[in-house]
Amino acid sequence: MSPKEEIVIYKKPKMTKGQVRLYTVLLKKIKTNDPITFEEAKEIYIGWGCREVRGGVPHSYNPWWKDNNGVERGRWEPLNEWEVATRTMLWLTSNIGALVLKGYLKVIPQIELKELKSII
Repeated sequence: MSPKEEIVIYKKPKMTKGQVRLYTVLLKKIKTNDPITFEEAKEIYIGWGCREVRGGVPHSYNPWWKDNNGVERGRWEPLNEWEVATRTMLWLTSNIGALVLKGYLKVIPQIELKELKSII
């Protein structure tokens, strides 16, 4: 890289709706020195982070689902408990990282995973 070339990183200062909810909870937890629990993270993920929620249940699209005639049609299917737990933790860690990179969080919060142990 020559001296004239610069690497410029543009930050997206706005938070998503899910990040706003997560950030609000994290600030309260950091202030009281309490960990965020898996159940709290799951509530935020289902309410604000998951793209498809039907009747309060997260769903994903299965493009390989076949109808009675064997024709691939695809359909929305509810996520099982393990999938919800996996997606919740992925969403939580990704969004904590995003809040750090955007400059909103300077301290990484504690995460309590007792509830998660029974699922995995």
